[in-house]
Amino acid sequence: MAEPPQKVWASLITNLNYLPGLLTLAHSLHRTNTPYPFIALYTTSFPDEGVAALRARGIPSREVPTITPSGTCTHEHDPRFAEAWKKLIVFALEDYARIVLLDSDMLVRQNMDELMEIPLDEDRILAASHACACNPLKKQHYPRDWYATLASLRPEPPTSPHPRTTTIHYIQD
Repeated sequence: MAEPPQKVWASLITNLNYLPGLLTLAHSLHRTNTPYPFIALYTTSFPDEGVAALRARGIPSREVPTITPSGTCTHEHDPRFAEAWKKLIVFALEDYARIVLLDSDMLVRQNMDELMEIPLDEDRILAASHACACNPLKKQHYPRDWYATLASLRPEPPTSPHPRTTTIHYIQD
């Protein structure tokens, strides 16, 4: 069997609701001509028909264990976050030198291979994007100081021919 690639794009999928998004993500990554492979990570909750759909499209996949918090943890305010814990499994995947974890509802518009090349020393094993602090759905349990004008990514007007900015900002010490 061949050695796994050193660096991969990955996304975790746990149910069929996210399959269309994951397929779109995989296709959009492929269109950027990235040399790094994409792998779909899935848990036992992901049905066989979903795994078959990944195989039919040639998307490499790997079953991973489920991670859940110890003790009682409810997600009464936002049940969709019950699945978010499972993403922590990437820290247990030692087969790869680098994994860039992408949400399955993302669309890649341009090559972003620089994420594979950002230097991380031994003290920095994690790089992450900011949290969306805009609260567009006005959820009552979000912090009060999260409001729409804090959004770092804004939709472009339909009449805008080009994005207003393509700058990528990195937070450094």
